[in-house]
Amino acid sequence: MADVTIEVVHGDALETAADVLVLKYAQALHGVDLIAAGRLTASGRTLAVPGPWSTRLEQTLGALTPPLVLFVGVPPLYEFRYAEIRRFATTALAALAASAPDARTVTLTLHGPGHGLDEAEALESEVAGLVDAIRAETVPGALERIQIVERDRGSVQRMQEQLSTLFPGGAVSGRARSLPPNAVPSAASYSPTALPGTRPRTKREADPDRADSLGRDDAWLERAGYATEAKRHILVAMPFHDSFKDLYHYGIENAARAAGYVCERADFATFTGDVMAWVRARIASASLVIAEISDANPNVYLEVGYAWGVGVPTVLIARKDAEIRFDIQGERRLPYGSIQELEELLTSELRGLADDG
Repeated sequence: MADVTIEVVHGDALETAADVLVLKYAQALHGVDLIAAGRLTASGRTLAVPGPWSTRLEQTLGALTPPLVLFVGVPPLYEFRYAEIRRFATTALAALAASAPDARTVTLTLHGPGHGLDEAEALESEVAGLVDAIRAETVPGALERIQIVERDRGSVQRMQEQLSTLFPGGAVSGRARSLPPNAVPSAASYSPTALPGTRPRTKREADPDRADSLGRDDAWLERAGYATEAKRHILVAMPFHDSFKDLYHYGIENAARAAGYVCERADFATFTGDVMAWVRARIASASLVIAEISDANPNVYLEVGYAWGVGVPTVLIARKDAEIRFDIQGERRLPYGSIQELEELLTSELRGLADDG
């Protein structure tokens, strides 16, 4: 019986020491995988990228700190949501069980928030996928440590706090074993949608006397990733820029989560193809749209206009010193002076909307 530690650490995933770095390939290169691919191909080598739910293990030859990088093919970003994040994590470890059985440390990044998904839901989904593989014993035989590496210190702190509530003991117990080549099980076999009314069979069910650091209350593991789409969600219309990070995570996301909502936003620059098709779909299914209108961002105005057109309630927020465009000057808005004030205003607003509903 081996313990596998799952932790969140601050750093650059491309420069953090590990035996293997795991990256996704969402049928196009984005973010960290784009940078990694650029380094790998800088010397003229050709990088073979995998199709959805296929994998490709590459030697990095010094281009990255980890000697190996595993690319896991996933659907395009439009379709890569919480259930797919869970499957991604399971697929990665199952592939490494066969192709890199001696790997002791595996590095991943958190997937989802970079293109607008709810950070907490994405973390639960990814970690649940890792636990699925550990409990199913489809991990490298030497595996000791899985590290989710993040460069933003605020994100690291939030994820560490969340992880500590999921794993009070800091490790997941599982009997690690190696698999022969071509014996990697399909990650779909771990999905509760594989058979109607079923869910992954946990190690505790196979061995009722066994206990691990998940404790006795691991109901989150059954629903992580799978139940998210059924939850009420808020779409936040605001520029997807670093200067808005704290405003989003602490002023808006905290209030939304306290009211029981999944909180998402759209990164127009990341998506390829018809980004508005995704935006329209998420607005139409949203319980509420929150729009930051201080800077008269055209994408924000576009999202607000569509929400009004399909009858989705909107809450407009703006800095107290912002000059509001004439076309929405007469609309009710919540003026804020600080992030804390915004959180308090939104918490009260969302509570009032819930009471009215």
